[in-house]
Amino acid sequence: MFSIIALSSYSLITRNVDYSSYTLFLLGALVLFLGIEKLRNDRKIRGYVCILVALFVLLVSLQGFCN
Repeated sequence: MFSIIALSSYSLITRNVDYSSYTLFLLGALVLFLGIEKLRNDRKIRGYVCILVALFVLLVSLQGFCN
């Protein structure tokens, strides 16, 4: 989580968006793990929403790596 904050802060301060794909990838991984944790705690709807959002964010970050 610290790496997400550090990369985002660096991008905001320097106005350099070269690392935005890495930030999105880490954010997607974090939300994916949160979704899995929600599913294990019997919060099914929130878990599925977190997993869907994570998959979308990971897809966007992979497209950023390809460009």
